[in-house]
Amino acid sequence: MRYILAAAMLGATLTSAMAADVVNELPVASTYDWSGGYIGGQIGYAWG
Repeated sequence: MRYILAAAMLGATLTSAMAADVVNELPVASTYDWSGGYIGGQIGYAWG
């Protein structure tokens, strides 16, 4: 009987210890890294 009680207490301790490490973090959106090609132009005029 003592071994059954000891095994039950050990099992209860281990399951609560594993549950303490559970962390649900939201995924972070990746930032734009500015790598890649660019196709564009600029038209402007200064007056004054």
